[in-house]
Amino acid sequence: MKTLCNKLLPLALVILTGAAGGALRGYELTAYYNDATGLYDAGPVTYALLGFSAVMVLFCVCFAFVKKGAHLSYGQLYRCGTAGTMLTLLSGVILLAAGIFRAYTFLFSRSMASLLFGVLTILCGVTLCALSIARKNRTMPELTGLGAVALIYWAAFMLVQVFMEHPVEPEEFVYVYDLLGMCFALLAVYAATAQIFGKERTRLSLLSALAAIFLLIVSAFGRVMTFAFSGSLYYIFQSAFRILVSAALVCYLTANAASVLLHWGEVSDEPEEPEPAEETPADGEEEDREAV
Repeated sequence: MKTLCNKLLPLALVILTGAAGGALRGYELTAYYNDATGLYDAGPVTYALLGFSAVMVLFCVCFAFVKKGAHLSYGQLYRCGTAGTMLTLLSGVILLAAGIFRAYTFLFSRSMASLLFGVLTILCGVTLCALSIARKNRTMPELTGLGAVALIYWAAFMLVQVFMEHPVEPEEFVYVYDLLGMCFALLAVYAATAQIFGKERTRLSLLSALAAIFLLIVSAFGRVMTFAFSGSLYYIFQSAFRILVSAALVCYLTANAASVLLHWGEVSDEPEEPEPAEETPADGEEEDREAV
């Protein structure tokens, strides 16, 4: 039990510091909004949170490069018990809810993009549910692997959407957590999916998952915390879809990071392929060689 806690300590640190950063983020969104300009004025909390976030992301990168382990197959590296299975399943259920909510907005916006993205989100939610079962059984059906590839495209579309929803101005730091969080989430989804097909991406998977967990918690939990500081549900209702997506990604990436931290460094338990036996020359060939 003690060894288990020690292995998961970096993940627990990232989650707790993300929650602390989210509280600061909620205060920043509430305290530094300028009603006259409609923009956010940077203050001491803004720069403190930026520095704190930079230190945590650097910690995630350094930790992933310091940790060492042999290459393991996807089934062995990402195998999970009841807790990991339920966490991955929960991420799929949350993503299903987010997709249904996104498709529902089509009734009001009449935007085909909302409908199509909602349907894609629903399919990705189904894929995560299937992944939870595949990891539990340490098998990977072909359709589940193809669905995992769709997760990469979905995460890329989500990153583009986050970028397009925000006005990007050099003097504003208010959207950096959303953008960087989705960037690292995209890398983490890509790395985990690549390992299904035998690619070695364990280090990239670990560092991007840890960094994404921290930044997504800061972003999503910060919006929720605005209610505690202002009593207003504006940020929650305005970003309900993104909060649900962030929650789903945090659950999925937490399960990924926990599996890597627990199993990376183990010896592969898969049987090695036997080396082909050398062909023994026939008697006639031996005589020819001796003659030469």
